[in-house]
Amino acid sequence: SFKKTRVPKEKRFQAVVGMVLILILLATEPPVTLFVTTLLYALSGLILELYAFLRKRKETARQEKLN
Repeated sequence: SFKKTRVPKEKRFQAVVGMVLILILLATEPPVTLFVTTLLYALSGLILELYAFLRKRKETARQEKLN
């Protein structure tokens, strides 16, 4: 629930402007917008997994170095 979330007024304004821009883009070019959104979503998952893998590998190397 976002009822207790405290967001500064500046951030709220930026969020509203961002949502309006996304809606305008979606209204003008729905196929392109949906494709780009899906592509970015898929890439973000891959990037996060790669980051987690590299971080875990670095931590394992550090532990082996200490032992």
